[in-house]
Amino acid sequence: MLDNYETSLVSAVVAARGWRRRALSLAVAPCAVVAASLFPLAAHAQEGQSPSASPAAEGPESEIVVTASRIQRNGFQAATPVTVIGAEDLEKRGLTNVGDLLNQSPAFRPSQSPAANTSTSTGAGFSFADLRGLGSQRTLVLVDGRRHVPSATTGQVDLNLVPAIMIDRAEVVTGGASAAWGSDAVAGVVNLILKRRLEGVQADISGSISRYGDNKELRAGLAAGTAFADGKGHVVAGFEYVDNTGVGDSTQRPWTNLDYGIATNSTPGTNGFPARIIGPNFYQSQLTGGGIILNAASNPASLRGLTFLPNGTTTPFQFGQTFGSGMFGPGTSGLTQQTGVIWKVPVKCYSGLLNLDYDFSDAVSGFAQFGYAHSQSTNLNGYPRDTSITVKIDNPFLPASVKTAMQTANVQQITIGRYDIDLPIVEPTAKSTTVRGVAGLSGKISDKWNWKAYYQYGRNHFHVDIRHNRINPNWNAAIDAVRDGNGNIVCRNPNLVTGGIAAAAGCVPFNIFGQGAASPAAMAYVIGDGFGDTVVQQHVAALDITGEPFSTWAGPVSVAFGGEYRKELAETTSDALSAGLAFNIGNPRPIKGSYNVKEIYGEVVVPLAKDLPGLRSLELNAAGRRSDYSLSGAVNTWKVGLTWEPIDGVRLRGTRSRDVRAPNITELFSLGTFSRPLVTNPWNSNLSTNTPVNTGIGNAALKPEKADTTTFGVVVQPRGIPGLAFSVDYYNIKMRDVVTTLGTQNLVNRCFAGATEFCQFVIGAGTNSITLVNNANLNLNGLRTRGEDIELSYRTSLRPLSLPGEVSLRVLATHVDELTTIDSVSAINRAGQLSQSNGTVGVPKWTIDGQLSYTTGPFTLTTAVHYFNSGKYDVTMVGPEDPGYSPSLANSINTNRVAGAAYVRIGAQYDLIRSDSRTVQLYGTISNLFDRDPSASPTGATSFNGVLYDPVGRTFTLGVRVKA
Repeated sequence: MLDNYETSLVSAVVAARGWRRRALSLAVAPCAVVAASLFPLAAHAQEGQSPSASPAAEGPESEIVVTASRIQRNGFQAATPVTVIGAEDLEKRGLTNVGDLLNQSPAFRPSQSPAANTSTSTGAGFSFADLRGLGSQRTLVLVDGRRHVPSATTGQVDLNLVPAIMIDRAEVVTGGASAAWGSDAVAGVVNLILKRRLEGVQADISGSISRYGDNKELRAGLAAGTAFADGKGHVVAGFEYVDNTGVGDSTQRPWTNLDYGIATNSTPGTNGFPARIIGPNFYQSQLTGGGIILNAASNPASLRGLTFLPNGTTTPFQFGQTFGSGMFGPGTSGLTQQTGVIWKVPVKCYSGLLNLDYDFSDAVSGFAQFGYAHSQSTNLNGYPRDTSITVKIDNPFLPASVKTAMQTANVQQITIGRYDIDLPIVEPTAKSTTVRGVAGLSGKISDKWNWKAYYQYGRNHFHVDIRHNRINPNWNAAIDAVRDGNGNIVCRNPNLVTGGIAAAAGCVPFNIFGQGAASPAAMAYVIGDGFGDTVVQQHVAALDITGEPFSTWAGPVSVAFGGEYRKELAETTSDALSAGLAFNIGNPRPIKGSYNVKEIYGEVVVPLAKDLPGLRSLELNAAGRRSDYSLSGAVNTWKVGLTWEPIDGVRLRGTRSRDVRAPNITELFSLGTFSRPLVTNPWNSNLSTNTPVNTGIGNAALKPEKADTTTFGVVVQPRGIPGLAFSVDYYNIKMRDVVTTLGTQNLVNRCFAGATEFCQFVIGAGTNSITLVNNANLNLNGLRTRGEDIELSYRTSLRPLSLPGEVSLRVLATHVDELTTIDSVSAINRAGQLSQSNGTVGVPKWTIDGQLSYTTGPFTLTTAVHYFNSGKYDVTMVGPEDPGYSPSLANSINTNRVAGAAYVRIGAQYDLIRSDSRTVQLYGTISNLFDRDPSASPTGATSFNGVLYDPVGRTFTLGVRVKA
């Protein structure tokens, strides 16, 4: 079945089925590069193939026609680019899920994957699709053209939910598609298309291991299908199990011993040092495992820089070259920002899917589909850090020498910093269970009219247990110790309130002077376990009608129209301490909310010309949708596209669309996170006080985000070079009303300046006392991205060269001109930023992925290369490589360049048995063949960018596939 599909794919590209992502400018140079690199994907043409051939017309999955459109017409040539990834691509690369393969595609940014995500409470180990770097919540994921229940209250779908062995192909719409599919399709759509007519049995088992002996993975998949009831029915079932052990902390790789970090210099220009400094051997200067007396003005000079040893005595701390809280070079800390942080999350998951199709008559058919998936991941999230612990002179644990020095200096308290590595490491374990059922009917109204309807219910249950978490109210009470009237060491204030939460009864004093000095009882008192439990539900009911009401002289006019009802519900419960934000990290908070949307849509394809000089074909495609959201009101989306084939083998296409993303459950109903930062009150002589602030508060008045998307490009399949197809497409997406938070002080300042719409978020506005600021989600920002996508496919036999076998090549490339975030004060273009600086992630300007395969008889050899070019550490900084650099600039940095990378993967397949009835295939791959280490691009947690670079290293996979 795949072979038939492959032979039609490039022709479908040429037919402007909307396949592929392309680039209108700078096409020649990257093509020279991509020809030397290679990508997979099932897309190869053969001699004699008709340019109107359609993958949708091949095989039993023909009802799933180009994802860019709702029109079901064989040979339909869509104006919106679509890239197709086949099951064979997973096989050739030895990958275990479609998410890993999508993240190799240049248009995707792997912003949440097991190697990039270290979340405590939102599902570490999930794999979300993020097209264009616009955020995974702006890429819609479908299964067989239908929505899937989200895996989180933020609306995304974990790509691990569908067994890879059940996926026939994935169609990726790399442009706005809200008119066809509704909300969230701003950056595009990923449509996972299942094997629904599988006959026989398929099995796949493999094992992987890195050269370091970790990242071990066992994968087993089984799928089987058969017809029944004299061919009226067909059933397919599949199951998959994956167990990946992940990679531990920074000590697991030799290159991490360089301990790269970034320091902030408060006096840029002094001694030639800039404002930001990146370098190796970067350690904490204000944190030690046993505590360090800080260089604070309130501390006596005789005590500054003393660190506490395990027995409570002190010794001078050996400082390196110090900048604020960090230092470079030799020192006695040895503690880095990434101490205790896991590098790749271990994930264990299993999933199953059952599909049943049945023809009740020639006019009516039905189907039912049931899916179940469970995944589990255990993360490590480092140790608590305290940068300003106040210690009073009467603390009985205080060493006598320190107390004497305080008395001599006539101070009653000192300030210390401490890295609490004697506490257990925080360990979140997340479990996600998803069930989904769909049932529907389809039929014929007449020879030219068809209908289909379905109802779907999905439920995701996400549970996270966060173990060994520090309870801040208990900690703050326990570390402030005194002696009572009987000489016993007790807590000074056993009922101390922190953030509105009182310390628990039975306070046990905690000795913070020296690592391991605290008693087991004290350790138990300050550590606790929390949990978060979230249930997300989705109901969908839809009716679609398609047909050809009449014809023009150029061909039949095709239409599709219908309606859809969808309801999303979510509820999160948590323990009392998490709900009150009492733990040091994590703190899942209760959420409860729902919304529904009623939608109607219509689409039309009108052939305008055919078989005329300069007009081999010309078609207009237009679509519109009206969506009425129960909370945010009605919104209209639309698309207009045109495809023009002036001569055989050349097709031009273009679209203009309005797309939307409705706010998700978290943005609508979240309680936010609580803190007490310094807030300046302009109504009280600009007095700054610690003020209660809730950040990320849900806002039921949010409006849908809106985007205007433009794409145009050309697809070429030269008649003189059979098997070659080339496409270039330009894209431009402009978003407004993007959901974000304004910032605490900005809310206060704007209210004070007379923008009264912001005063509702400032409790106490206009008075001398601001009692609360609700930093709520608002429609404030803008996003813009534009660039070019390129695709090249070629397949040819070597027989004309008197050589055996055939060669196939496929290359995808994306050039990003702009990825700009527009807020209230600035517009920052992060195209070319290769770090995760300040919590923001950019994208490389050039990303190229290619695959070259050689097949002869039962043997196939594949080489794949994934490349992205070098870029800047932070586009807002100025380094020596940039014009106008001076170390005295407030935004100067010692180096603003981050190296790119090229990752090579090789694989081989050999058919041990191949016959009409069965195939037994042995395969193996080596990924990151040259063991390429990540480039230094340090953040607050790691020394590299886990979104772009591979932290695992060379990895070996060996497996066997059976088809019978």
